[in-house]
Amino acid sequence: NWKEHISSDSDILMGKPSIKGTRLSIEFLIGRLYRKFLNKKKCSIRMVAFNLNDLINIRIDRYALPNDPMYLMDKTSCPAPFDTKPMFEDFGDKELKLPVKFNGKKHTVTVRFSISKKEARKGDNSGSKAHGKHAARNIGISLVRANREIELDKSWTIQYDPVERWWGIELEFPSELDELFGLTNNKQYATNFSHLAEVNYDEILKGKKSIIEYQEELENEEDPVAPILELGNRIKSNLRAMRETIDTQNKGIRSANYAEEIREDSPESIATRITNEMKEEGYITKNDELESLPQKEKTEQIQKVLVEQGVDIEDAKKITEGAIGLKYLFTHADIQTPAFFTVRPKAGTIIITLNTTHPAYNNLVEILEEANIEDLSKDDLLNRLVKARDGLKLLLEAWARYEDALPDGVARERAQQVRSDWGSIAKRFMNTD
Repeated sequence: NWKEHISSDSDILMGKPSIKGTRLSIEFLIGRLYRKFLNKKKCSIRMVAFNLNDLINIRIDRYALPNDPMYLMDKTSCPAPFDTKPMFEDFGDKELKLPVKFNGKKHTVTVRFSISKKEARKGDNSGSKAHGKHAARNIGISLVRANREIELDKSWTIQYDPVERWWGIELEFPSELDELFGLTNNKQYATNFSHLAEVNYDEILKGKKSIIEYQEELENEEDPVAPILELGNRIKSNLRAMRETIDTQNKGIRSANYAEEIREDSPESIATRITNEMKEEGYITKNDELESLPQKEKTEQIQKVLVEQGVDIEDAKKITEGAIGLKYLFTHADIQTPAFFTVRPKAGTIIITLNTTHPAYNNLVEILEEANIEDLSKDDLLNRLVKARDGLKLLLEAWARYEDALPDGVARERAQQVRSDWGSIAKRFMNTD
């Protein structure tokens, strides 16, 4: 049924059909459906393109490569450099084997989880690179029966979220559970499994019932998804953990990519230029006086601060190399304080660390920096801008509330003076093209 698969997949057939495009589309699909056979060399799939009027000259003749949505195989159709090495790694236990009782017999369902390696996410806009686009077409949970993929179920994914491409889940079940999973006659969809994605497990637990107790109730009511209810719960729990890990990984990668992001017109460069002008006017701080230190000593001191904040030593070296000559350096870290950011002067440089656990980070920084523009619709881009605008307003309102709560007298006057002084410097920093 590969023809039906391809004709119904708008992500695969894009633009005007061509021999090369059709070959790539077919290889992408059949390479995924039969990847386990291809990987173990239990079968081979040859693709040949030729003109009926010229049977001697073959246009294309090659064998299909495996397409692994888990990205744990080597020698696959994934673009370089991950065509010869895995792009993902195992997440948690290598295999989760769950017993499922159906029609009076016990069967085993095997679930595997994978997550992108740090290497795959490095660089600017990794999702827009060839391997990132390849992963974007493999989003979902892969259901495998008798070593063949039945379906790539997208019911469990967060639509339009580019981060979803960086995890993989594979669920393998025996043919005896076809009815339980709701397998259709053409063996292409598992409807009951898709329904599990809609179950609100948090609401079940709020009712002070365990998942097992709730499952037993459904079994008494002969609910078709009852025997695999716990399976869905385990998948959702791991999926939540994987998303959190990717989120943390992404924030670390953002710091690692810092050197690549700094431009001549970057905020760091502009602020450095304005600060140097202010220094010439006599506004010199104790930290400014440390600029005369040897470059090697300054670099080592800044790297030490970054490593203390959880940045990998190699990434810290790249960050400091890219920040030479700059007065300001941004990094991202999990800071266990209520502060949105910290300021740490060091060796003539001011290290500003954004607190990834603060809600303002999600509403202002992450929502604007995380996205790959190419992957977002106009509406999604607009929603992100609106959320960032609202986040900025809430931040200012929080300051207003802080100031309003201060008692009349020195404390309030000091806060007002801080706001005024900060505003003056901000005006100068931002009064630029």
